[in-house]
Amino acid sequence: MSLRTTPSKSHINAITSLGMAATPMAGSEMLTGMQQGVVKGMDCDIPSIYSHKFYEVGPYFFASDHIPVCYILVASTRFLKKLSPEDRAIVEEGIKLWYDASSKMYVDYCRKAMDEMTQQHGCKLTVPSKEEKQRWIEKSKVAYDLLSDDMKKKAFALHKVSWGE
Repeated sequence: MSLRTTPSKSHINAITSLGMAATPMAGSEMLTGMQQGVVKGMDCDIPSIYSHKFYEVGPYFFASDHIPVCYILVASTRFLKKLSPEDRAIVEEGIKLWYDASSKMYVDYCRKAMDEMTQQHGCKLTVPSKEEKQRWIEKSKVAYDLLSDDMKKKAFALHKVSWGE
């Protein structure tokens, strides 16, 4: 099965490790790539599938949970250094509250979108069993092993953040 990927080596390796043919393609070409049969599928987050109506050409979903969703607030070091310890504590508490609220909003939005796509548009959702998910994890270790040590550390940290560990 040909699956649309980004041109990233790690993305290509991950898809190939799962037995699919990785086809690098710009995000702006995903819809036409599916329509024309250049690719048979794509890995994409639910909000993008919903908002861009990718479900109209790809009505089958496999909930692999392989794409972490991270919300990142960025502040300059200069700004943070100017804050008093009390103000910095307030900002950090605000960030935590924002993260918790935005994470809940994301999950709620994804549920609403999937409900609409399955119930109103006839899409089919497959949720893998724990055993099947573990099999995918094992198969993808080949791609993980190809990462540099620095990228492995970043991937592990990202995994921990995205799953709230």
